[in-house]
Amino acid sequence: LACMIAVLAIGGLGLTQGWVEVAGVVLAFQMVQIVRRPVEHLTWRLMESQGVAGAARRIIELVDERRQVVAGTGLLSPGPLDLRFVGTSLVYDDAVDGVAALSPLHLDIPAGRVIGLVGRTGSGKTTVARLVLRLVAPTGGQLLVGGADITGLEDQTFRRRVGAIPQDVQLFPGSVRDNVAMFDEVDDVDVERALRDAGLDAWFDALPAGLDTLLAADS
Repeated sequence: LACMIAVLAIGGLGLTQGWVEVAGVVLAFQMVQIVRRPVEHLTWRLMESQGVAGAARRIIELVDERRQVVAGTGLLSPGPLDLRFVGTSLVYDDAVDGVAALSPLHLDIPAGRVIGLVGRTGSGKTTVARLVLRLVAPTGGQLLVGGADITGLEDQTFRRRVGAIPQDVQLFPGSVRDNVAMFDEVDDVDVERALRDAGLDAWFDALPAGLDTLLAADS
């Protein structure tokens, strides 16, 4: 845009002073138009490449990330699991002055109990969740899941029994069935049961095409 304005301004000045003809101004303007599109295209490509480079850098950092919790060989007992924090504490490797993210915590959560963990920012709520999910290992005390030390459990067994449901919602372009079954082959009866177990009866019954109703990211 700036180049086109400059061409018009200089061309107008040249026309008034008589050192350029109209044909020359038109030709210069057309040349700027021809050159502008490839330059704009190149600019967009450079911006995209910067975004790709940033994403690649984060992927490389993730691949290079060292596992903080070494899996053991222990197995979880069948049935509901209780949680016990026995003087559990955690100091992150990059903690300033070795300040603990979680001071020794003593807490018993019986199997089947629903609790809410509240507190001000920085009080350790996220750290407790990371410990339960075994994303980090306690630096002090123990965390017992179903009576077993969480650091000694076999990884695959643990992941099958313990998980997290994030607060953010992600919908995939596809049907209700696809979003619930994650595009796997799952019987419709099981998909509908999962929706009703989640308390979505009224929402599901109002869908125009049932499980075949198409969803989008902004649904």
